[in-house]
Amino acid sequence: MVITPLALLLGFAQRSNDQYTLGYSSDTFVVRKGAVKESVSQELPEPKSKTVSFRRDKRWAVWDERGLSTRDDDWSFSDRLEAVSVSPRILKKAEILATIAKVKAGKRTREATALSGSRIIGSTVYLLPRWEDADGKPWLEALVAVDLSQPHPKPKLLGSFAGISLSHEEKGDRLGIEAGQLTVAVNTGSAWGIATYDPKTSHFGFKACGVKLLAFEPDGPMIESTSYGTTLAGRWDGTRTIPWLETRGPAEFIPGPGPIMVRTGDRLRNAVTGAELKLAPDAAVRRSRYGLVIFWPETNPRSARLVEPNRLEELARWEQGTK
Repeated sequence: MVITPLALLLGFAQRSNDQYTLGYSSDTFVVRKGAVKESVSQELPEPKSKTVSFRRDKRWAVWDERGLSTRDDDWSFSDRLEAVSVSPRILKKAEILATIAKVKAGKRTREATALSGSRIIGSTVYLLPRWEDADGKPWLEALVAVDLSQPHPKPKLLGSFAGISLSHEEKGDRLGIEAGQLTVAVNTGSAWGIATYDPKTSHFGFKACGVKLLAFEPDGPMIESTSYGTTLAGRWDGTRTIPWLETRGPAEFIPGPGPIMVRTGDRLRNAVTGAELKLAPDAAVRRSRYGLVIFWPETNPRSARLVEPNRLEELARWEQGTK
């Protein structure tokens, strides 16, 4: 087999496998394995919106497009939590006045924008609503509780964590439970760490873990900036970071289910097996049930490869001008 300079440049180890084919049409890649096919969009999929709900007997706590709603049989209550965003319990006077001024200027709203996380312990639902300014930057998160053991339950403001989580989803899943305490990874401005809330003592805690958190998945994979100028990707085991790789440039996870894949500039790496692949500078990566679809350039692609994720070996290819 003749290996072209382009193939060498991209670092693909090609493996002949007639079971797989790769095609492209109308902004969609078509992966075939035998008689079965899968369509993979060139665009990243939009996150699916969902309703977050908790129930105890006839009582409900629900987060949806109306904000936070509670129900008790035929009684109901809805709250966009406007009072929380100017509460002296979690904000200083100067911060409240600044928020009021920004609301008047159209730069903020008093209503909660999204939900960063939620959990239930016993009969109490804990929610972490998030407020974002006009350009989408989060400026506040607050912990509220709904006690479903009580008739006609309404949300109660408990306080705020030491920083703000990395949640960017409309309905996120950033709250965790560890040893009976609520936990969330946050950036404080001067450090990143694990913030906690103990329902038994109503105590908020914080343990600093590093300089700045760049990515953090609920099941442990994370990316952080170090104090000496590098980017570290690894897994948080609850007490420390177990490193996978370190780079001088940026790093990001490839979103979606399957093996953990980290991109660092023009390199793609399987975090578990250590297999590494060199990418074209303008390449994009999408997940498929059969592997990874890598194509370049990201807009109007001319070439694409279907790659097995564990060893990063080529399964199929597509070139512009072919079906």
